[in-house]
Amino acid sequence: MTVLTRMAGGDGQEAGQEVAALWRQVQPAEPLGRPVKEIDPHDLEVHHEITWRSIRGRPSYVECDHDLELWRLITEAARGTSHLVMPVGSSSLGKTRACYGAAHALPDDWRLWHPIDPGRPRAALAERDRVGPRTVVWLNEAHHYLLHPDHGEQLAAALRTLLADTTRAPILVLGTIWPGPGYFDELLTTPPPARPEHGTLTAPARHPKNPDPHGHARYLLAGRVL
Repeated sequence: MTVLTRMAGGDGQEAGQEVAALWRQVQPAEPLGRPVKEIDPHDLEVHHEITWRSIRGRPSYVECDHDLELWRLITEAARGTSHLVMPVGSSSLGKTRACYGAAHALPDDWRLWHPIDPGRPRAALAERDRVGPRTVVWLNEAHHYLLHPDHGEQLAAALRTLLADTTRAPILVLGTIWPGPGYFDELLTTPPPARPEHGTLTAPARHPKNPDPHGHARYLLAGRVL
């Protein structure tokens, strides 16, 4: 379209961007992910139930305070607003179970995409352009994605772009992460200002000895954690 528009004397770049936006709205022949209602919670890394005296089965979920905010955001997503929600808490507190329950309550036309193959961040980056409206992007154990030394920042930037793209709304990104150093705290750490060398001022983000490895992740998660 860019070439044809230029041949006709028009603005080829603008025409190409408009066609790209329209193309993203087209329902793909094979939508990314699977229907949310058809996914087994264990496929999404929800912990298996404890077996006691040969009795097993998934117990009823007990709602907590954070579920109120989670359900509010899920309702907004179902109505057309893109969101990212990242529960933060220690192991086995029910973060993944809470996200699964919320996602499972979405309308039947929603799908869920769990990028894990080949490697979590690589899978997410490779197929990010195929994410369409009414898709849950499942990022359980989000440190595997956002703290990856080679792909973490690139993925955080891609998610920011995805959530801001109104042509693909609504999108719901659900992730979980542990607190503390090496996990959530590391994503929020701002590097100290770089010292000027030889009497000149150097911008901290550009200083080779003081990079900002998680700048996009900080913006991505700001105001979006539970």
